[in-house]
This record gives sequence, structure tokens and C-alpha cells, in this order.
Amino acid sequence: MGGGWLMITFIACEHFGTNIRATTAISVANLLRGLTIPMIIIFQFLQTQMSISNAAALIGAVLYVFAFPALTQLRETHGLDLDYVERLEKPRSQA
Repeated sequence: MGGGWLMITFIACEHFGTNIRATTAISVANLLRGLTIPMIIIFQFLQTQMSISNAAALIGAVLYVFAFPALTQLRETHGLDLDYVERLEKPRSQA
């Protein structure tokens, strides 16, 4: 489980600039921990409707349905120069 947690955090952090990677790592970890609560509630409800293994399989299938399109839409960052400085530009005044 630790390797999966590391990969999720690494993939999320890789898609942000160097200035906010720590914030991303903390936010992703907290969001994942927070999502376990609704998953447990749904599992407990489904457990009354079907067997434990079928309830777990259904939750897993739903998570895969949501995860697959998200993973296929990620931009590849291999070979990109990630050493850059983000600058805020002043908006141009309308003349």
C-alpha cells in the first residue's frame, strides 16, 4: 500500500510547478484520506444488499471507471525541463 500511496503523490506533484509541489503533496494525501469515509459508508450500505466480496468489487469497479479516464488524460512530463520560475504578469491596460 505504501508504494501505491507514493505513486499517487508523485504523479500529482509532478504536474505542478516547483513552487507548489509541497502543497500538492499534502492536499492529495488529505483528499485521499477524506475519500475513504464515503467509500466505507457506501460499502456498509452495499454489504446489506449483496455479499461482502461483491460490494468490494462494485466499489473497486466504480473507482476504476473514474480513474482510467483521468490517467489517460495526464500529460507526459518525461524529458521536460521542470526547473522554471513562475511569474505573475501584470494585466495589460486597455487603451
